[in-house]
Amino acid sequence: MKFINQPKNITKFVVTMALAAAIPMQSNAAEPGSLDGVYAGLTLNGSQLDGDITSKTTSNKTDFDSNGLEAGIGFEAGLGRSFHGFYIGASYQYLDNGLGDADLGSSGNWAGKVEADKIWNASVIPGYYVTRNLLAYGRFGIGQIEVSTNPGSGSEDIDTVTYGLGMKYAMTDMLSASLEYKRSTGDEVFGSNEWDVDSQSVLFGIQYRYCMMK
Repeated sequence: MKFINQPKNITKFVVTMALAAAIPMQSNAAEPGSLDGVYAGLTLNGSQLDGDITSKTTSNKTDFDSNGLEAGIGFEAGLGRSFHGFYIGASYQYLDNGLGDADLGSSGNWAGKVEADKIWNASVIPGYYVTRNLLAYGRFGIGQIEVSTNPGSGSEDIDTVTYGLGMKYAMTDMLSASLEYKRSTGDEVFGSNEWDVDSQSVLFGIQYRYCMMK
């Protein structure tokens, strides 16, 4: 009888030892819900700007086309909470450099370049956990783009709608990394001219979670 029970005892011993060895390894990994809480971080973005300016009196349209991606650094802060594999959060993004510039087609009084000086948005962030610490999410929000022409007028603020898609990975319980595609579009009338802008960005971010929500 003792001989028959030995395989069971050996199996229990192996399983126990395996679990004991796994505990310290698992404690260093991010746990489910590691993206919950309040966070802040920096983003490295590549952005471009396109659009047009239409005269309301003559209907002449002047296009401006991006000169390619421009690199810059931004800031993001937000909070979120997980529910049964889903995630809901809110975020504030602010970018004030490297937002793209575009050549203005020479037409009427418009010539030179147009630049995006600042971009911000406040967004809702719904998401779904692909794995225990990998989140796929969307971005839906409102914000503004500050644009200026050189040479020419001063800066103008244009209200925008922002949307995007991204992935966020919990590296530890406190640190996460994200990769996101974001687009902000809007139009505004200044005097007799209507501005239509389209900003597109690819952002890589590092976030630090400093307040947990349990």
